[in-house]
Amino acid sequence: MPRRRKRARFEQLTEFERGRIIGLREAGLSYRAVASRVQRNSSTVMRVWKQWTDECRTTRKSGSGPRNVTSARDDRHLVRMARTDRTASSRQLAALWSIATGVSLCASSIRRRLLQCGLRARTPLYRIPLTHDHRRLRLQWANQHRDWRADWQHVVFSDESRFNLWYHDGRIRVRRYAGERHLPECIIERHSGRTPGVMVWGAIAYHRRSQLLRIVGNLNSNRYIREVLQPEAVPFLQSLPGAVFQQDNARPHTARIVKSFFAAQQVQLLPWPACSPDMSPIEHVWDVIGRRLARDPRPVASADELWKRSDLSDFQKGMIIGFRAKGGSISETAEFVNCSRAAVVKVYRAWQNGTVQNQRRGKCGAPRAIDDRGERRLRRCVRADRRATVEQLTTKMNQGATKSVSQSTIQRTLLRLGLRSRRLVRAPMLTAVHRRRRLEFARQYSSWTSTEWRQVAFSDESRFMLHRTDGRWRIRRETSERNHPATIAGTVQAGGGSIMVWGMFSWHSLGSLIIVEGTMDQYKYASVLADHVHPYMRIVFPQDDGIFQQDNARCHTAASVRAWFEEHQDEFTVLPWPANSPDLNPIEHLWDHLDRVVRAMDPQPRNLAQLATALESAWLNIPENTFRDLCDSLPARLAAVRSAKVGYSGF
Repeated sequence: MPRRRKRARFEQLTEFERGRIIGLREAGLSYRAVASRVQRNSSTVMRVWKQWTDECRTTRKSGSGPRNVTSARDDRHLVRMARTDRTASSRQLAALWSIATGVSLCASSIRRRLLQCGLRARTPLYRIPLTHDHRRLRLQWANQHRDWRADWQHVVFSDESRFNLWYHDGRIRVRRYAGERHLPECIIERHSGRTPGVMVWGAIAYHRRSQLLRIVGNLNSNRYIREVLQPEAVPFLQSLPGAVFQQDNARPHTARIVKSFFAAQQVQLLPWPACSPDMSPIEHVWDVIGRRLARDPRPVASADELWKRSDLSDFQKGMIIGFRAKGGSISETAEFVNCSRAAVVKVYRAWQNGTVQNQRRGKCGAPRAIDDRGERRLRRCVRADRRATVEQLTTKMNQGATKSVSQSTIQRTLLRLGLRSRRLVRAPMLTAVHRRRRLEFARQYSSWTSTEWRQVAFSDESRFMLHRTDGRWRIRRETSERNHPATIAGTVQAGGGSIMVWGMFSWHSLGSLIIVEGTMDQYKYASVLADHVHPYMRIVFPQDDGIFQQDNARCHTAASVRAWFEEHQDEFTVLPWPANSPDLNPIEHLWDHLDRVVRAMDPQPRNLAQLATALESAWLNIPENTFRDLCDSLPARLAAVRSAKVGYSGF
């Protein structure tokens, strides 16, 4: 059998080349002469000329695949539907399309048409909601200062900001395959309760910046004067002739005692419109600091360590070396660079020892293909540091390599390998004791089937905010519509109010959904046990074979609560529960179901009373098969814990 002929690689003709072929043929040149001029085959020239003479065009014909289900007019109608309701998913748009046109269209076709029109599903921006007065005052302020140019060089911008110890804003992304969602490297642990952090105050001007002050606790007007204005802000303003001080309208900033202090010190203030952090450039400084802290691979154990951590940039190191080489003292250099004296000594000593060198990054060469060996090396780099960015992976791949690769090449290779950039999964923090007890619990109840778990009543509390922004909402917008009012989700301080609820259910029926006033303590929980848990267990489990489940919250493990359970131990028993194990409790999925149902309501609840009514209605309308399937999933949950051993179950 003759060897199969290898197909030659070729590039499509450009419009310029097609026009040149037509022009040369019109001039009277032969096919071979034209082919030699444009460096193409004679058959290619012949096909272009034949298409020109037969059809009077040189553009390529459309593909031979199936025709589009929608026409151009239908695409425009689909775009209007997506812009009318930007939060509608592809399935919802498909349902609306079938109702409006009577023609069924799958969600994948809807998604492809929207992508072709540039309407991608993106996360909405979170901004402070602006009232009519806010917008009017902002516009007046902008018109009043629109002629300022050099005047802004005399303005000192100041603000406070809080940096949490374990804060995750969704920026950190990891490289993983489709089935690696619950790997320990792909999970960021969240902490229950208030996360410790550091509150700081700082000010910047065109020429200088102030010291960064740490504020312990909450800031009030007296502390603002005593700890910020007197020691740092006023001396900083006095060192700048003609300085104008800017601050927002927080309560400590606008108190009478603060206004009197500014008048006594003759400080010129810049009037500032309320709810306008987007006009203060110091917000970008806080953003830069947050990004640098997030990129730091070193773990932070305490708030004090977070405060002390500050890495000098290469530019600052160069300033230190240059100022010291000129003859400046250590104190003068520290004041010039705005860093500590120890940092000056350390950097200059490292420069003298030759350990600090020019770290300018070399230029990336032309894009080159990565072979199989390079792909395996790239996989190892990703698995060694899953949070590494494309830039960092490119630097690692170029170290010790004879041929450099660009970031775009690394990006394409990662996508081809299935290593997409995904968000981290948030899960409770598990210590070694938590992991051991979870594994012991899973092994102890591994022999239980769905029949035994149907005798368990699960309970828990949850909090629902009136204005919650959990990142689930996706909107359809074009690239230039990022700041469109319809693509912005307003943020309200503390969520605009919230409601705490308590509920319980078993395989047999749903229990009551109780609205908890304030915070749940042992006395309120004892009332819930007597008024709701005890009647439910007697009605659902009349043979006194029921098992009650609760987590290890403080109000659940108080002495008075334990005494109540001991009095009723002949009626039902309490299931021992491992700490930090919400993934084993199926009621967490019911809370998620309630949240999704309430967020899909139209119109949305406007106050806490409407939110409570919506939650009660959604709880009563939970389908029976929903909570029964959740109860039957306990054997699979325990099996997942046993297989993960020291990791997360994935539920």
